[in-house]
Amino acid sequence: MKLRIFNLFLVVAIGTSMYCYGQNKKIDSLLTFLKTDLADTNKVKHFCNVCNEYGKIGETDKALIYGEQALTLALKLEFKSGSALACDNLGLIYLNQDNYPKALDYYFKALKVDKELGNRNAIALLLNEIGIVYNYQGNYPKALECYLKALKINEELNDKYGIAADFCNIGVVYNEQNDYPKTLEYFFKALKIDEEIGNKKNISLLLCNIGAIYNNKNNNLKALDYYLRALKIAEELSDKKRQAVVFHNIGHVYEDQNNNSKALDYYLKALKINEEIGRKNKIAGNLGSIGVLFTKEKKYTDAYRYLYRALAISDSIKVIDDVKDWYERLSNLYEKSTIPLPDSIGKKRMTMEQMRLRALYYHKRYMSIKDTLFSQENKKELVRKEMNFEFEKKEIATKAERDKLAEINLKEKQKQKSVLILISFVLLLVMVFSVFLYRRIKIIQKQKYIIELQKNEVSRQKILIEEKQNKIVDSINYARYIQQSILADEDKIRECIKDFFVLYLPKDIVSGDFYWFTKQGPELFFACVDCTGHGVPGAFLSMVGSTLLNEIVDFKKITDPLSIIKNLGEELKNTFSNKRNKNQVFADGMDISICKINIETRKLYFASANHSVFVVDSNGLTQLNPQIKSVHGVFATNIQKEISTTEVSLNPGAMIYISTDGYTDQVGEQSKRKLMTPRLKEVLTQLYKLPIGGQKVVLEKIHMEWKGNRRQNDDILIMGFRIPE
Repeated sequence: MKLRIFNLFLVVAIGTSMYCYGQNKKIDSLLTFLKTDLADTNKVKHFCNVCNEYGKIGETDKALIYGEQALTLALKLEFKSGSALACDNLGLIYLNQDNYPKALDYYFKALKVDKELGNRNAIALLLNEIGIVYNYQGNYPKALECYLKALKINEELNDKYGIAADFCNIGVVYNEQNDYPKTLEYFFKALKIDEEIGNKKNISLLLCNIGAIYNNKNNNLKALDYYLRALKIAEELSDKKRQAVVFHNIGHVYEDQNNNSKALDYYLKALKINEEIGRKNKIAGNLGSIGVLFTKEKKYTDAYRYLYRALAISDSIKVIDDVKDWYERLSNLYEKSTIPLPDSIGKKRMTMEQMRLRALYYHKRYMSIKDTLFSQENKKELVRKEMNFEFEKKEIATKAERDKLAEINLKEKQKQKSVLILISFVLLLVMVFSVFLYRRIKIIQKQKYIIELQKNEVSRQKILIEEKQNKIVDSINYARYIQQSILADEDKIRECIKDFFVLYLPKDIVSGDFYWFTKQGPELFFACVDCTGHGVPGAFLSMVGSTLLNEIVDFKKITDPLSIIKNLGEELKNTFSNKRNKNQVFADGMDISICKINIETRKLYFASANHSVFVVDSNGLTQLNPQIKSVHGVFATNIQKEISTTEVSLNPGAMIYISTDGYTDQVGEQSKRKLMTPRLKEVLTQLYKLPIGGQKVVLEKIHMEWKGNRRQNDDILIMGFRIPE
């Protein structure tokens, strides 16, 4: 069963390109208006509404008549927006008739008028409609060019609905070319924006489309995950049509997994909904899928009942392509069946010889319709080629006209260039004179400044103090540059583990928090460290800590996380003890969590001082608690022997988060309370499936909204990384 990828923007374009003035009324009411209307702009709008209504019910001949009348009157009245609207409507009608050259002709006319009016929203919409025509013609480069132009305009307008639709259309182009990675890339971009703006209807559609892509790639687990997410939203919206589509697609996934009982369950759910809402073509599809499923299980009598019903419905609504498929299925069924089948529903069973003849009859019917459809398709293709040829001739003529205009514009530009050179020379003289005057003014100001310094010693002292303060700030800024240079290079980390982010928000210019990374063979080491204090003292201590970690792991080759922490405490004691009085208590230290991950075995080895580590996967969130309180010289000599490194097995796709306490200790502007760890755990559980970059954005957004205009309490550091699948 082929799963359809829906063109999201096509739905939007059809819904918005027709002009609806006020509430839609019945055709007879609109025709009554036209009888009494004066030949003004309102009559143009009513013509467009009548064209719209006839287009909806498929009476394209009448729709074209009223569309042309709207265009003629709009041109006579010089009603530009009305003429653009009429051309847009006519383009849509010809598109629905597969008359692509005519559709493009009217779309380009509408585009020209909207460019004159500067109506950028309409321009973006028309570019998408033109892209749809090119996509139907199989001219994917042209379609992509139009969609990208529309995307640029919508991004400048910050039209998020339009941007999401553009991304979806671009994804459809790549899907037509079977480029599934690119298709998914743009579908996910569209999904992210629709989730931001809460466009649930389109979210459900995109989730269903993404599921279909994964199903086409035979990734049944991911396909099922996205289908279920789409189903949940469809149920929230009470969207019966979408529910039926998703149920049928889920049944197809289970059928691929040979779980026929579950497949049948979902096919029946889809059938029940479609019967309730009376979608005959979908009912036939559901019945046919159930019949095919029973054929696989060799339940030939049941298979016959469902396939025969599917044939009867498709034949009644003249869906010839489906009728062809059901004839083929029934022919195969009569040929494979080892038991006599009824000749029709409720009739007596046939002999095996009669079944053989019936199989032959259905096969002949199948071949007859197939040959007819093939002939019709060839005729359509011939007409399509002729239309494209005519359109290409028009394009060549248009290009020649454009080249002529370009030559005229070139000569005009050369003339303008000469004038510009002259103006530039004059401006240069003015600038030279201005610089001379500016220097004279600066000299006078300097002399005045010196005189005033002599008169006012207090002002001079104030200036000296400000200069010293600026030097101190400059020094601290340079210290920030030095501190940032010792932090682990995020690009190098991503070379070792692709899905990684770090949210690093110092409270002051420099930070007492730092993160550290190194790699030893298949083992990756991550450290998240909060030094005593913040600002300049914390920053100095962070540089000492980073240097000691490099020495302990990279040079001493100590790889057990708890041993690393113990050695760090001893080295801190050795570093600071000879600079203090013997009776002075050693208080400088740090809270630290160290994670060692073996990529090959998917094992996590964890030790921590006052930090927890969170592991989130499909089973939920697991909190790994610290073994010790803090790291400093006193700890290094009093470590308990029974404490050991924690070892955890990781599932593919699991997220690991380590952080300092700055994020959870932030006091909110509104609540006047700290964010706290339970709130962070709830957030991590909800966002762990998001793309890694999106997780960082969400965490930072939550922090900024919680903090509001309140001052940041402490340095903030959160690291997250996903175990490869």
